[in-house]
Amino acid sequence: MKRKNLFVRISLALTLLLLVAAVFVGCGTPEETVSGTVYENAEKIGEGTNTFVFIATFEDKTSKVYEVSTDAETVGEALTSLDLIDGEVGQFGLTVETVCGVTVDFGADSSYWAIYVDGDYAMTGIDSIKCTDVKEVELRFEKF
Repeated sequence: MKRKNLFVRISLALTLLLLVAAVFVGCGTPEETVSGTVYENAEKIGEGTNTFVFIATFEDKTSKVYEVSTDAETVGEALTSLDLIDGEVGQFGLTVETVCGVTVDFGADSSYWAIYVDGDYAMTGIDSIKCTDVKEVELRFEKF
């Protein structure tokens, strides 16, 4: 009797395990960006042969997401031409001050737009990043 009970328990456990596995396999694997996030609701903007995802993350942690298509050479050029960013051009290139209409003032509160490329903090300016070299660019509100 104990063996029959054990057999039933093992059978139920295996059936449950197979059911759970079938649910996960049935969900499939969606195409993901480098950061692992799927952007099904990204607004498509621009025209051209190069495409990348642009994310603007604001102080309140909300974001706007765009799928940018462009023939521009650099991300800075593409985003500026689409009126998504604006700033001052200095000796080191474009310093982004405004993203999607939101302006930061480093002098007032040490806030700035941090650049992330494919999930990593960028070591170059926005106008040095080639559109053909990236999948995802994020400008994130940060304070120093």
